[in-house]
Amino acid sequence: MVELSLNQIVLNKFGLRDSFEVGLEDLIESIEKHGLLEPLVVRPIGGEKYEVVAGNRRYLALKKLGWSKVQCHIKKLDDKEAFEVALTENIQRENMTPLEEAKAFKTYVKEKGWGSVTELAKKIGKSQGYISQRLKLLKLPEEVKQKLLVTNNFPVSHAVELAHASIPDKAKIKVAEAIEKHGLTEKG
Repeated sequence: MVELSLNQIVLNKFGLRDSFEVGLEDLIESIEKHGLLEPLVVRPIGGEKYEVVAGNRRYLALKKLGWSKVQCHIKKLDDKEAFEVALTENIQRENMTPLEEAKAFKTYVKEKGWGSVTELAKKIGKSQGYISQRLKLLKLPEEVKQKLLVTNNFPVSHAVELAHASIPDKAKIKVAEAIEKHGLTEKG
């Protein structure tokens, strides 16, 4: 454990989350009340600089609070290892949207080519089916992804079914709108 200046630290370059703002005010309030309960995990990136591996929202909260120093765990990790740690932490905290998970899985498996769905599943403690279903969400029409998944107004199981459906995108959009309008849940 080492104390570092916040000026030495930069956000994670992978950006697994679409927005760090969700819940940030609550986190700021918690840190004001209880202090920082969990240190940042950072990795050296050259010189006296470090990149956040786990704790981007905590880092942003501390900056907004005006802290100048923070306790950190320093880990020497390559890009793949840093991505795996960041992804695992976010999955365990259950604070990523299904679409954010899908994008991260795609980055790992397809864009970076760091491993297969099977290998990723083992690394993050999820099933292959879970990862495959999330990846299918990326094939949904943009209107469905933006309107329904990003705002979490739409059950993931319904989105997965729509992603698998052999119907035109326009029909998927209409079905998604009907599900949202009528408040259909996973149970009914």
